[in-house]
Amino acid sequence: MRLAWCGATSPPLWPSVLGWVRLAAGLAVAVGPPLGGLLLATVGWPALFWLNLPLAILAWWGFRKLPASPVEAPSSEPFRWDYVGSMTLALGVGGLLGVLNRGIWGGILGGLALLSAVLFIAHESRTPSPLLPLKWFRRPRFRLGIFMTVFGNQVLYMVLYGLPLYLTRTRHFTATQNGWILLLFAGVIAAGSPLGGRQAKKPAALRPWMVLTAVALLLGTGLEWLGGATRLIFLGVGLVFVGLSFAITNVILQHEVIRAVPGQESGSAAGVFTFFRYLGTILASLSLAWAFSHHGAALFATEALASGLVLLGSGFWPRYSERAADIRGSGPV
Repeated sequence: MRLAWCGATSPPLWPSVLGWVRLAAGLAVAVGPPLGGLLLATVGWPALFWLNLPLAILAWWGFRKLPASPVEAPSSEPFRWDYVGSMTLALGVGGLLGVLNRGIWGGILGGLALLSAVLFIAHESRTPSPLLPLKWFRRPRFRLGIFMTVFGNQVLYMVLYGLPLYLTRTRHFTATQNGWILLLFAGVIAAGSPLGGRQAKKPAALRPWMVLTAVALLLGTGLEWLGGATRLIFLGVGLVFVGLSFAITNVILQHEVIRAVPGQESGSAAGVFTFFRYLGTILASLSLAWAFSHHGAALFATEALASGLVLLGSGFWPRYSERAADIRGSGPV
């Protein structure tokens, strides 16, 4: 969806487009938790699934109203699907999720994930039509952008998935109360996303912003821990810091990842960015399983570790020295 909006505008407008699309997504995330809590408290959990039916009909109606896109000339090169890469990637991700199983099956699936990752990298480095072009990782902005995306999204989804469980266990919050807490978090993400779009237009000033927002991410996780243990005001301030940091860096990182590859491959780059975002989600699930099997406070320690890795990546963010044409991919990758 983001790439479709970008395709309808000129490249200088892409940061603003990504910011406003992120705003719309943030509003949906903001409305979801309190609405879900209200439905659980009044109607019951089946309503959460029935609610998807009218939303799906509304989305279908909206897509029907979209204007038709002009038909582009077919590419001279035939499209080749990377079946081996797709299979090894699916096995690797599935095996990684299987690590959540305890006992011998967890070890077997973990080994399968590691073996699949090795086979995937070996295949992708040789095939002429890779699912994931490894050559993109030679560019510092692409490499660091993906690194920070993975761990930034790990923090995001640990908050969305783990914080309600923690508050329910320690403070006996209801579903409605958790919904209002997450509304604050997601509302800040929605409100801050256009700011990320504006900052992405200024490549020369990105490094200070990346470091500043990464510091806010790390500080926010510390305040969350204080809020979970003592006063809720610290939790609220921490969620504001974490949400604002994610809102700004997510837009900037996606824009920089797309800019770091040849223009004709920007669609693939957007897909790779989305894949690594959800890899962060998987890491969040694994981290939550570990944290709650030990102690609830381990949630914030794991969040702080991921935030520290984001801060580390931001410290190595390269200064803006490439020519704009080279960043868009006319130069060698």
